[in-house]
Amino acid sequence: MDRWIVFLHTSTAEFSGSSEATYPVIAVDSKACATLVTARLNHFLGVFDETQGGDYSNFTFKAESELTPDEFAMALDLKDPAFPGKGRYPDWLARTVSVARTATDEVRGGLANCVGTLLRAVEMHRLAFLFFAAARRRNPSAASTRSGVNERVLRHEIGGWSTMLEAIDADGKFLWAHRDVLDRYAQAALGKFGPGDGMQPTEVDENGNTIPVEGGTYPYWSLDDGSSKHLEETSDGILSACQALAEVERTGSVPDLVRAAIAASRPEGHSRWNESLVVNWSYLSTLDALVSQIKMTRVELPGSPESDNPSEGGPPGSSSVVRNVDVDRDPTIAPLTADHEAILAVLAKSATKCKTVIAVAGAGPIRNRETVGRLLRELAGFGLVNRPHGKRKGYALTPAGRKRLSNPNAAT
Repeated sequence: MDRWIVFLHTSTAEFSGSSEATYPVIAVDSKACATLVTARLNHFLGVFDETQGGDYSNFTFKAESELTPDEFAMALDLKDPAFPGKGRYPDWLARTVSVARTATDEVRGGLANCVGTLLRAVEMHRLAFLFFAAARRRNPSAASTRSGVNERVLRHEIGGWSTMLEAIDADGKFLWAHRDVLDRYAQAALGKFGPGDGMQPTEVDENGNTIPVEGGTYPYWSLDDGSSKHLEETSDGILSACQALAEVERTGSVPDLVRAAIAASRPEGHSRWNESLVVNWSYLSTLDALVSQIKMTRVELPGSPESDNPSEGGPPGSSSVVRNVDVDRDPTIAPLTADHEAILAVLAKSATKCKTVIAVAGAGPIRNRETVGRLLRELAGFGLVNRPHGKRKGYALTPAGRKRLSNPNAAT
């Protein structure tokens, strides 16, 4: 499988002309991941002639199979555990690589979040379906039983069912709180009528042979009154989760997973839910198989967050595809150098105003614009500064940056 290599292209204006260079930064395993990582790096570290002096830093990516010989030689360095090391590459590239690795972990975590959101959406739909669907089959030989000819699993006899009904709320949290009740109902239904397509009722004839009951049917699910609105909502939740996942990743096992989830969001052959539907008995098995498929996909993904485990969470909610740089670490303890601290001190003199690279270089102890630009980009990667009004308006301290200045004893 092709790897995708992210490169940094720089150009620095000098008195004698301009100096251009290209550096390898990181290798990722999919084009979708490379696209998001590159966009994230350009957002935080890219400079596009901001100083009006011709300086820029731009991140791009290419498939390993499409690299030129020189690019391929540079990409080989990424396999060295000590990359970027010292000597071959400038010292500042190590910080850029560190930011790139953080961005890659966040993008992969975003993919895992999307898969986790889909898992929660499918499980929510499964629980709602079990709550609104009655397990039935026609069995003339059961006329003398409590359920009668229309044989069914009596839900009120499932342990905890009445308690669950008393806990009904508007947003469906009761389904998660009482999922064990619904699972017991599913087990009772499958135990009575069989898994998969289910079983027809049978009887023993005069010769001792087991034969189908005349007039008996395979089991099916019938829907309660008022259920279609709620099942439409949970089905739409699956489709929304599929859309988010498809936007993040279009390779590997994800496309097949998205197609399977879309197909399972409604009964086969039906575009909408309505109470008159007779749902195939195998629909529950389809949902159960989909849950297993999603969990298997999660295992294959790097960086899957523990909080996405539906057994430990509540009903499905929104999940950020790519998290902010400062979500997973405390910016107030970022490893800064004395030069970083000097840049923060310059910005602190007008904490609510933005300063361009030129302004920071003119007001502080570090006069080289290239160095100032690099330091500002690194501080942005740490979440201590940002460009709230766009790339041409300059940098300002974030709340985390102001907090860092108020805590001079933070770790470096």
